[in-house]
Amino acid sequence: MQCLKQRNSVGAGVWRRVRLKLEGRELPANMRASPHEQVEYIISEACSIDNLCLMYEGWMAWV
Repeated sequence: MQCLKQRNSVGAGVWRRVRLKLEGRELPANMRASPHEQVEYIISEACSIDNLCLMYEGWMAWV
């Protein structure tokens, strides 16, 4: 029963993040953003040196 409750809480957290993304409120500070602003934020996060240095070296995105 404990496992089911834990799984439900994980699922609820995932569902909340998906809902926030669809509403454009997933950015830091939970501000509402236009689709253009969301795309710009995601691109800047993907290009950030701080995030790139944490990437798994065996990922091989070119494959």
